[in-house]
Amino acid sequence: MELSDKESELNRLNLDIERTQRLINDPYTSSQTRATWYNEINTMALRKNMLETAIDALRKKISNSSGSWFSRYNLFANNHSEDARIRLEAEQRRAEDEKRRIRRKQDIEAEQAALDEEIKRATALSRLRNKMNQQQRERELQDHIANINLEQEKIMIERRNEDRNLSEKILEAQRMEEQKRARTEKSKRELVEKQRYDEWRRDIDRKSLEQKELTSNLIRANQNDLDLRDQSNLIESEQRRHELMEIEAQHAKQREAALRELHEKEQEVRMAQEESRRIYEAMARKTREQMDEIMRMLKNAQWGRTIEANWNSRIKALKSTDRRVHKAIGILKMQLAVAKIQDSNSELIRKDIDRLKFEISETKKVMDREVDNLDKMYNFSGKQFVLDISDSLLTISKVCHNFSEYLDSQYSFNFEKARAREVYDKVNEYEYKFIEAYIVIPTIDSLKLKFSSSWPTSTGNDNDGDFFFIEEVE
Repeated sequence: MELSDKESELNRLNLDIERTQRLINDPYTSSQTRATWYNEINTMALRKNMLETAIDALRKKISNSSGSWFSRYNLFANNHSEDARIRLEAEQRRAEDEKRRIRRKQDIEAEQAALDEEIKRATALSRLRNKMNQQQRERELQDHIANINLEQEKIMIERRNEDRNLSEKILEAQRMEEQKRARTEKSKRELVEKQRYDEWRRDIDRKSLEQKELTSNLIRANQNDLDLRDQSNLIESEQRRHELMEIEAQHAKQREAALRELHEKEQEVRMAQEESRRIYEAMARKTREQMDEIMRMLKNAQWGRTIEANWNSRIKALKSTDRRVHKAIGILKMQLAVAKIQDSNSELIRKDIDRLKFEISETKKVMDREVDNLDKMYNFSGKQFVLDISDSLLTISKVCHNFSEYLDSQYSFNFEKARAREVYDKVNEYEYKFIEAYIVIPTIDSLKLKFSSSWPTSTGNDNDGDFFFIEEVE
């Protein structure tokens, strides 16, 4: 009985090994399950070896202990029935294994379908994610390009600011140079005025000394007359009459000299006005000729050395129009300097004021006429640098207007010492305003630097002829 049990167990073990081997060979079996079954097969193989060893030992024992036929028959019958039972059980187990395999296959197919669906969803999600990532990269690229463009724009703005700052520094340096030159010229004029004043003062001192000597002589003569009165009344009367006649003759000479000086001053003022009128008329005529030439070249779309030289000459001529005004200011200041320390002829000072007013009026006419011409030029060409020149000339015109109004307000007064000092200081102030206003007039180089981006370029039609230059006002 023990032998049959061992053999039945061995048969079942063989069936289990066979069934497990089929499951391992099934392509739908997962790797993890296959590894588990490999372990089970190894265990069953060890068990099989042990059973086979035990069965062999039992068979030898039975063979040695019982050699009868009946015993062998019973053993055979028992073994046959046991084999039938084992085969039946094996068939049942195979049927169950087949059912389990079918269910397992169905489960695997369902899992595979779910896995395929999951793969499809994962693929769609991956494509969507890739598309979103691509869109994100495109947006980041666009943002990066926009940032680069913004940085380039900032760099360009910084460069323009640097260029503008450099231009302003150059203009400031030129302005400082002009102011230095103006101060130098002013110092020279003040030195000349001081020399003239010192010369005039020496002349006054000399005349005062002569007057004192004359007065001293008269006093001594009067004293002598008193001493000699008792001796000779006739001689005293004759001498007094003679002295009175001399004093009267001297006063007549002084009045005649004052009238002659006033007449000479009128002649000088009239000649200066005629000379200024002639110069300004010549300047206006040449300005019109140059204006016509520039307009002609602009209409023909020409720009080059010729027209640039005309502009340069035009600006230099405008800068020189203050010379006659400063000359008239110097003459008036010299008269006022005398009036500050002693009583002077107010009529002579008024003549110098008339001369200065005339020069200021002519200068204002030049500036107003030039502003009108420049406005026409701007309306025709649209060049921004023309407005810069026009604005500077308009400033000079305003200074001329204010200066002339001030001189008109002081014309009717007598120029005693206090008023002479006040007018002298005010004339000094307006002279400085004149210098500042003329310094503001731009040069061709400063205009080319300031408007470098819009400055006209040469058309290639330039030639060496047809130059028009305005003479500087001396």
